[in-house]
Amino acid sequence: MTGPLGAQAQDIVETYRKPMPTIKPMEAAAFEKASAPVTKENSEDGALSYRFRLPARWEESLSTGTESYAEDSHIFSVIGSFYGPAFSGYNSRLFVEAERLGFEQTPEQWLVLRMVKMGGTVQGLAVRADGAAEALYVTVDRGVTYVQRAVAFRNGPYIIFARYMLPEQNWEAEKAQQASVMDSFAILKSAAGSAEDLVTYHFLDIAAMKYPKSWELRAKPARNLDRFEIELFNLVAGKDKRAQRYQAAQKMNGVIGVRVVSLDVLETDAREIETIKADFHKQGLVFRDMIARQENIKTGASVVESWQESYKVGDSQGLLLDYEIWVSVINTEDYHFFLTLLTPGRNQDIASWTRNTETYKQVIAMLQPDMPDAPPPR
Repeated sequence: MTGPLGAQAQDIVETYRKPMPTIKPMEAAAFEKASAPVTKENSEDGALSYRFRLPARWEESLSTGTESYAEDSHIFSVIGSFYGPAFSGYNSRLFVEAERLGFEQTPEQWLVLRMVKMGGTVQGLAVRADGAAEALYVTVDRGVTYVQRAVAFRNGPYIIFARYMLPEQNWEAEKAQQASVMDSFAILKSAAGSAEDLVTYHFLDIAAMKYPKSWELRAKPARNLDRFEIELFNLVAGKDKRAQRYQAAQKMNGVIGVRVVSLDVLETDAREIETIKADFHKQGLVFRDMIARQENIKTGASVVESWQESYKVGDSQGLLLDYEIWVSVINTEDYHFFLTLLTPGRNQDIASWTRNTETYKQVIAMLQPDMPDAPPPR
């Protein structure tokens, strides 16, 4: 089974990914009559601009645009805050928040990570046709149970997150309005851009690749023009150099390998893959069950054939590990590219897994074989 995040038995993502409950919104004419359009343009950064329809008798909080808070080293800016009239002693509230991403992730991945951290009972979590992710979940705040409907958009380097908090006591009377309000929410100005600054690396004039600046590149000495090899290390977590096993710990946090092999010396793709597996075995890592296989992966131009496989990883000493290895093969007319990823498993560390796999996909997607005008590496 395959999907936006891959597939695996008891996958933590699958425990959150559920169809959204069917909740009929208000009739369009009735909702338009009972609400007013709100447009919020951000003069400093247009990517943070949005629009939606606000129900009648709702008010905007005076603190809108000035509030921020931290959660597990993530900084969220509250760029919109609204509240409804008291009903049965409780107010419904709507918050619009923004986070400047520290690494590549999809709206669904971001929303799953937030659900994992904050807890609550997820009733539904799905990806919409426009790529945004939406969720319906139940939380408790200061002794009050809320049903929250939320939507997360990726816009440039930001996640824009809107959530409508509805007191459980008011659920039946207000659920249609909640659905209509969240359906009306939209990004005002689409923006492009990576979550991190990117660095370009050239394999002489053979190919160019881009990777996040936060990753460390180490190139192995090239003896000729037929074979090149580099590694990218995720060195974000655990940078305490006093640790005795610093290098090993950093390597296991995430490493991407790239091999470029000329057809003049390549035996077969299968033989090269066996060599790659043998190199991992020397590190004490053994390929176990295949998780997924994908044909025609997203990459640069001039590609003749491409495919990707992901595996569970075992330890040659019999130790229990929860790691994954991904292997991708990209073939051009003159060179074959072999890319690997070693990462903590999605159920071991969902945050590191998300960061590593999305960086891996980004490196592959931005790989540009056949670069005749590329300058030599500096």
